[in-house]
Amino acid sequence: MAQTGDGPGALAAIREAVEVYRRLAQASPARYEPELARSLGSLGIILRQAGTRRDAIAAFREGARLIESYARQYPAGPYSKLLDALERDIKGT
Repeated sequence: MAQTGDGPGALAAIREAVEVYRRLAQASPARYEPELARSLGSLGIILRQAGTRRDAIAAFREGARLIESYARQYPAGPYSKLLDALERDIKGT
């Protein structure tokens, strides 16, 4: 949606995804926290594009905090790459 110029629609959709993953992660953290972290990263990107820097950084930080333990547990896996990307986004925002 964001790529087609529908920033408000993209923001609404990713906020909804974040809320769905929040509920799922409460029930099954090991299964859904990584997906929540990815969604928070996407939320941060959309918020940054919308010029909402503080909220973007908060989303990136929450995602990084969620994925950090998984990245340490599997240092060569995709969680480490996600953590690196979120940390770059924090610095770049």
